[in-house]
Amino acid sequence: MTAKAKAHFLKHKNKYTGLFIVTLVILAIVIAYTRGYRFTDSFTLAKVGELSITVPLSGTTIYIDIAEETKTTKNNETVNITLSPQTHSVILAHAGYYPWTKKFRIESEKKIELYPFFVSTNASGVIITNTDPEYGKIKYDIATKETPTKAKPKISKDGKVLLYLEDNAIVARTGSTTISVIQPDTIIRNLDFYKNRSDAVIFSTSNAIYAMEIDKTGGQNFMPIYKGVFPSFIQPAPNYLYVEDGTSLLQVGI
Repeated sequence: MTAKAKAHFLKHKNKYTGLFIVTLVILAIVIAYTRGYRFTDSFTLAKVGELSITVPLSGTTIYIDIAEETKTTKNNETVNITLSPQTHSVILAHAGYYPWTKKFRIESEKKIELYPFFVSTNASGVIITNTDPEYGKIKYDIATKETPTKAKPKISKDGKVLLYLEDNAIVARTGSTTISVIQPDTIIRNLDFYKNRSDAVIFSTSNAIYAMEIDKTGGQNFMPIYKGVFPSFIQPAPNYLYVEDGTSLLQVGI
């Protein structure tokens, strides 16, 4: 190295040293990123995790942390998304349905599974008249349908969850874990699992019928299925209800 070059180097030594350190840091970040490391909420490095979300409807847009991620192409599609080990949010949007939202935390090298549901913003239904041969039986079944109690709970189709009313609170019990789902000020008239699911309920109170998630973690999705005057219902199949509302008897799709 010539004396002139040496003098120049010494003069700018701190600058070159800083540039070298910055280059090393950038290189280390790039290598860490390609190997699946991301910054956590506390600005430490950890490996990515995965969100697995099963979406009921084709054409649903999935937003992660407000940014559009993808759109489903078939019903009940499972979408896997690699995410940094942080707290995230997901929004599912589909025309004609209420949005479904959830906050969740991705842990390093772990997978979280979510199973959202949709409720139409305009419930479809048909009026059942007294000329229908099933008219009397449907009204009788609605009138005599027993609300599940602690002594006689409703058992989910998969056999994992017990559901009942206690002091006008909806209670779900899984093993030794008991969750108070909701306790409204108005009287709950009917209660069932929503569409044979073990993670959501359907109930009538005041002037409406609602679907609601059991677990409150990350936000509890709560959507009206039907609004009327004073509805009561039975759920003879996973895709529709029989609803008696005043003098009206209806079959309402869900």
